[in-house]
Amino acid sequence: MSTTAFVATRAVAPDLARGAALLFIAIANAHLFLFGHDVGVRGHAADPGPVDRAVALGQVLLVDGRAYPLFGVLFGYGLVRLAEQRGHAVVRTRARRLLLLGAVHAALLFSGDVLGPYGLLGLALGGLVATAPAARLRRLAGGFLVGPALAGAALAAPGPPDQRSWLVSTGVADPVSAAVVRIVEWAVVGLVQALGLAAAVLLGGWVARRGLLDAPGDHRPVLLRIASVGFTVSILGALPLATMAATVWPDPGLAARLVAGALHGVTGYAGGLAFVAVAGLVAARAQGRVARALTECGRRSLSCYVVQSVVFVAVLAPYGGGLGDRVGLAGATGLAVGTWALLVVIAVLVGRAGRRGPLEAWLRRP
Repeated sequence: MSTTAFVATRAVAPDLARGAALLFIAIANAHLFLFGHDVGVRGHAADPGPVDRAVALGQVLLVDGRAYPLFGVLFGYGLVRLAEQRGHAVVRTRARRLLLLGAVHAALLFSGDVLGPYGLLGLALGGLVATAPAARLRRLAGGFLVGPALAGAALAAPGPPDQRSWLVSTGVADPVSAAVVRIVEWAVVGLVQALGLAAAVLLGGWVARRGLLDAPGDHRPVLLRIASVGFTVSILGALPLATMAATVWPDPGLAARLVAGALHGVTGYAGGLAFVAVAGLVAARAQGRVARALTECGRRSLSCYVVQSVVFVAVLAPYGGGLGDRVGLAGATGLAVGTWALLVVIAVLVGRAGRRGPLEAWLRRP
């Protein structure tokens, strides 16, 4: 299938959502490359300054634990559409390639990689998501919410007292040793992420079955309701953990952290669905340059996701630019926003040339 024909068959809303969500992914990941400071809640600094404290509050309220569920919903949606258009064998092939790419990404760049978990979920749940009725997928997603509750509690638990980076590999100066540590971390973190994201993938199947993103203008009342309720639940559920990350609640006990983490994890799925709904509403009306640029970026989200890690390693890692122990959360967030903006521009230029992203081309090759 030519690139032009392929693009013509794609709904706009999912790609627009992916393009915007890459910003949230970049923000969520950048601070995990910081090292050399005492680690607090969800990898944020234990003793942030005033600016970093405000940024931490905003990130935990709106981004952390919300960006990956958003991508999980979009991944589940894509599984359904791919199975309909190309068949279950192609779904399994691409899931295996995602798992392989995730392992390489983790070994070379970032142990918090999510491509491997998505590949694993594609193999484990692809057939179910692609064939089950919408009502069953919604019920199963509700049952699987125990996953994000447990994952959220685990991510909120305190680490060792002398921990100086949330991911041990981030602070390892030797690149070969860091790669070994990353693989071990990825094996553990990846299983936790897969457990936490299963519900999102099932919800993505439900979104596809309902056709909410294929003709979003026909589902405006439903999307508005999902967005309003979803954001309310998400923000309220994130508030306790956000106050801990921003040290507004400075000394929470273990039980409080675990409960706040579980609540943050579960309500993140409401936030993820709300962001998907907003993307549908925007796609139904927006025809401007920004919407088109985000859509081009979303069509190359796999390549952009990996390139983000390349930039973060080059600038922040101790064997790269080494700035990870000098900048704070605000600086890392600025780097994330700048990287994402540059990748959007590059994606637009690649789109004008009529080409896919390199990793998208590899993933979709026969």
